[in-house]
Amino acid sequence: LLDPTDIGGNKNKAFILYQEKSFKKSREYIEISLKKSPNDYFVLNLSGLIYIEDNKILEAISFFKKSLKINPSYLDGLINLAVCYFKLENMKKTFFYLKQAYKLNKNDARILSNIGNLLSLKGKNNFAINLYRKALKIDPNNTEILSNLTLSYIRKKDLLNSNKFFNKLIKVNPNDNELIYAYSNLLLNLNDFIKAWKNFDNRLLIKKNI
Repeated sequence: LLDPTDIGGNKNKAFILYQEKSFKKSREYIEISLKKSPNDYFVLNLSGLIYIEDNKILEAISFFKKSLKINPSYLDGLINLAVCYFKLENMKKTFFYLKQAYKLNKNDARILSNIGNLLSLKGKNNFAINLYRKALKIDPNNTEILSNLTLSYIRKKDLLNSNKFFNKLIKVNPNDNELIYAYSNLLLNLNDFIKAWKNFDNRLLIKKNI
């Protein structure tokens, strides 16, 4: 979030540029800001986000940890560290930082959704679904949460809920090919061939002559 004590400052310019996906320009303002305020946890965290965009996860972790050393209760820093370790497939550390974040805020959609992702990987779809649904109540327009919830129902072969959330999501994001492929395969596995071909013909990675 923008810091109201520094409106128009370099770090606010850096943040706006980051939101606009002008990462190179954002980094220039970050560097200027850190020279003046090397212990600004907000800017350190922002620098970490830029490194994630460059897929330099270890460098990102370094900045997030610096940020948290200054402000151990900084929720964004904890969540971002969890995301980094998830990318590195270190589930133990991912869960550790999500747990720390959850202690600070039990009603943050990002935290609930990321814990749901971990549980889904472990095959605990029912627990994951509960968390996704809680997260969706907090952030009902989040397409990533909606997609993960739909995929969890597809894995359970729950056609009723799969269909409900798929139709809701596909209106918002009609080009979610992973979801289209998973849902169509669910229909095929349930022998609903006509509906599968009617809705997904020419968009599936399945040959017609199979």
